Amino acid sequence: TYTVPTFTVSAEEGETYKVVTAGGVLNGTTTGDEITLRDITTSLSGNTGNSDTSFTVGGTIDVGATQGSGSYSGQLSVTVSYE
Repeated sequence: TYTVPTFTVSAEEGETYKVVTAGGVLNGTTTGDEITLRDITTSLSGNTGNSDTSFTVGGTIDVGATQGSGSYSGQLSVTVSYE
């Protein structure tokens, strides 16, 4: 099971923002294995000039053929800057 992170942005009317994302690593909670999280994207039409009040984030994970089963957790970076 996975959860898609949703972010809500509050801005003054007419103000826009940009979003910068970076990948990360997911760590196996019982196996100690790592999964790379890459190609992070958002549901926004672009990275700059945004005025939507919320957006979601997704990406690609690289699961190896011998990857241990179990739960994995980790963090990725999402930065919002007003323009």
